[in-house]
Amino acid sequence: MFRRRERKRALEREIELTAMTLQGFVDAGVLMAAADGEITAEEYDQIADVISGFLDNRVGNSQIRAIINESVEMLEEQGADARLDALNTNLVTQELREVAFQVACAVLVADGEYGEDDEGEAYDEIADALEIDQDRAQELFDEVGAIYAD
Repeated sequence: MFRRRERKRALEREIELTAMTLQGFVDAGVLMAAADGEITAEEYDQIADVISGFLDNRVGNSQIRAIINESVEMLEEQGADARLDALNTNLVTQELREVAFQVACAVLVADGEYGEDDEGEAYDEIADALEIDQDRAQELFDEVGAIYAD
């Protein structure tokens, strides 16, 4: 009986961590997409497609889009600083933080305006929130750029 409860708690914690991770990935993409004050349909699609790809299509597109909608609502209600703070809470390993940063980079590349002030500032803020130094951030950006650039 005790082991069954212990396994159930472990499974519940794993599910909670998975949900937190997915939320962190989405938040990183939404924060980047919203940097210029609006989220375009292309950016919305890019967030969903990139996350779906990173997860080998194990999470349905409609579920990802629902989380994107929730993330946008939380961003509007709580503000960017609160959502940046949530990134480290939701992403418990450096590997997960780097994946989230790659999501943000993919959105930036899709926008095609990554020389713009707002996007550059968001890039730096997201990297800082995820505790990714500038050199590693550039490496991750270059990897994403090679995959997602037109």
